[in-house]
Amino acid sequence: KKKIADGSRGLKRRCRWILGVGGVLAVGCIDEGFRRCLEFWVVVFPLWCHYLWVDKVSHRKDGPKGGDERDAEFSKLHSRYSPIICRATLYMRGFYLKAAQLVSTRDDFLPEVYL
Repeated sequence: KKKIADGSRGLKRRCRWILGVGGVLAVGCIDEGFRRCLEFWVVVFPLWCHYLWVDKVSHRKDGPKGGDERDAEFSKLHSRYSPIICRATLYMRGFYLKAAQLVSTRDDFLPEVYL
């Protein structure tokens, strides 16, 4: 009996997950603003996760790979991801382009690759 109950619970979870993803996609098709937000996060989330991984796990400030090695790793990330961010910003236009223009006026805030 327990295996049947566990299987049923797993099926319910999968159904909820599928319905949730389907709902998000449906709203994305209907609402232009939500669709643009999804497009943004589809591009940016993996990049953000990579930066977070380097910052918090692989090259922590207080870890053995801090200092120059950490800066070199971030420089690699900047070189790798700046063209992707540039293409996404130009494609998305509107708010995203204006936000990028505003942030790029601060040379002390962004690495030179992004300017």
